[in-house]
Amino acid sequence: MKFIKFLTILFFTFLSTQLVFAQGGYEDLLFEEVEVENPVYMPVIGLGAGVINYYGELKNDVKNLIQGQPTFRANLYQYLDSKHYWKVNANVVLGKVSGYERSFLDTTKNMNFESSLFSIGMNVEYSFGNIYKGSRKIVPFLSIGGGT
Repeated sequence: MKFIKFLTILFFTFLSTQLVFAQGGYEDLLFEEVEVENPVYMPVIGLGAGVINYYGELKNDVKNLIQGQPTFRANLYQYLDSKHYWKVNANVVLGKVSGYERSFLDTTKNMNFESSLFSIGMNVEYSFGNIYKGSRKIVPFLSIGGGT
């Protein structure tokens, strides 16, 4: 019985030392800098969803900010240069907005509407990476564009 207990302890001791030796070389590879000679910059696609509410002349009985019509957005941006100073961004927004008012006392105030939203836009953005070097917490940028 003592022999089996000794073999079990010996086995786990041997196994734990092998695991420690096996992990030795990976940390050095994580911090090694590699120069890429011909990088390929692929466009980045973003998808999002949210809600939109109407606040205006018609008095909706919506009191919660997340209680509204669903809205969807697709975004595509591509860097224009290898240092990532310039970027072009295109987006599309789809959704509906609606408003209504109900009155039991004055029936002329029973009004409602619903409208579809479709918006496309494009902008060009410049980040001041050549002025601010190193790691930074705030990244200023300049952007110009338009949309419908």
